[in-house]
Amino acid sequence: MKKLSFLFLFLTTILTAQTDIYFTSKPSLSPDGSKIVFSFDGDLWTVSNNGGQSLRITAMQGDETDALYSPDGKLIAFTGSEDGNQNVYVMPVGGGEIKQLTYYDRNDAVSSWSWDSKFIYFTSNRYNRMSTYKVSIYGGT
Repeated sequence: MKKLSFLFLFLTTILTAQTDIYFTSKPSLSPDGSKIVFSFDGDLWTVSNNGGQSLRITAMQGDETDALYSPDGKLIAFTGSEDGNQNVYVMPVGGGEIKQLTYYDRNDAVSSWSWDSKFIYFTSNRYNRMSTYKVSIYGGT
């Protein structure tokens, strides 16, 4: 009986001592290693690699995920679902205008950047098969 009472007390203490746990997903390190961009609660956030206060950088309708810094460190590409399906977006690292780059009725998901930071590669189920495509940072496929 003492063992059962101790186990009950231990579990009750552990469960009540826990604080809210939040999950972040798909972190990406900046090219210089100083910042991390990640998805949390449907938005994108940045934080110093040393920790500290996080800064929300998107607040669009729908979810934003798959964020990747450009190799030159000037832009962040991400997948957003503002209009119901996923599209490719890009924004300046320091904040500013978010630009939608793809407009397709299938889901487009960011995969990677070109080495020169001029193109974003993404996957899409266009033409009923999953393939990789690229889009210029200025738009158009």
